[in-house]
Amino acid sequence: RRAGVRRARLISAMQGAAAYENALGERLLAGLATIPGLKLWGPAGMEGRVPTFAFTIHGHHPDAICEHLAAREIFAWSGSFYAVEVTARLGLDASGGLLRVGLCHYNIAEDVDRLVEALREL
Repeated sequence: RRAGVRRARLISAMQGAAAYENALGERLLAGLATIPGLKLWGPAGMEGRVPTFAFTIHGHHPDAICEHLAAREIFAWSGSFYAVEVTARLGLDASGGLLRVGLCHYNIAEDVDRLVEALREL
């Protein structure tokens, strides 16, 4: 019986974390949609995705965007993410690949807002 209660609590906690991350993801997607020249690679909504986002911003090298964000204590990655063939097929290899950011249960709405604001500064 105890195992059943523990299992139910774990499932509830994981569902809560997923719902929270989903809400943060929706907030980020709405913010990214306001950035001029930004192209999101992947689903436009949260259905069928985890809160990890890959995008490019026209006229800005992904490495330079990472440096811009790092100066504001925002962590992001740039490059191909070991998907070299996919990046090449998308025609992004010559321009530095993509920028990738992710959200997790320890992020808060203000983190999302800071990221969007930092991208608007570009």
